[in-house]
Amino acid sequence: MSGSAIMSKVNIIGKTATDVVTGPSLAVSVKYHKTVVWERDEGGKVITLRTGGYKTPTTKRRMNQAFQQFGYSIVVSSSRGFWYVNDNRDPKVWTRSIRFEVDLCIVEV
Repeated sequence: MSGSAIMSKVNIIGKTATDVVTGPSLAVSVKYHKTVVWERDEGGKVITLRTGGYKTPTTKRRMNQAFQQFGYSIVVSSSRGFWYVNDNRDPKVWTRSIRFEVDLCIVEV
């Protein structure tokens, strides 16, 4: 596999107005404009999603790009103003933020 093919798989998250920050251990945050829209804790077990009140297609795209880049089969979707997070089992509805374990056990909405 060529180097460019590897890079395209590694760097899935968009660049415009976006910062990806890796922290200690498995901690990662994806900031879109001024909102950390996707965050994984140091243990790699708890993920927090935030809209910052901006339920835009790009906010949702950054979340889904982060899930894809870091190897999760979890998807954020929306319908009629409601946002969902799911892994093809039981979608969870949320509004401004949701915090859950990677097996979709909800910690806090």
